[in-house]
Amino acid sequence: MITLGTRMLSYRARHRLSQRQLAELLGEKNINTIYRIENGVHRPHKANEIRLSEKMAKLEAEEKEEPLVHFEVCTTEELLENGKYHEGSNGKCHGG
Repeated sequence: MITLGTRMLSYRARHRLSQRQLAELLGEKNINTIYRIENGVHRPHKANEIRLSEKMAKLEAEEKEEPLVHFEVCTTEELLENGKYHEGSNGKCHGG
């Protein structure tokens, strides 16, 4: 069974989120709660654990609906002109 802390840590890693950002997504005011749950130092009260687990389930369900990475399709000319492709912040083909 995957613990709530492992789910939080995995989600943060996949989305490159800080503990503060995850706390905001989960509606958790105390970011130390996220830290303690992820590190296994703290087991929240059952009601809080259920609430956070349900919110994590919603985030995880939304994640399954959308691909994590979107790639722009490049033409041969763009690839040759720019050297190589990697995803940029603007989603355009460019070298790097």
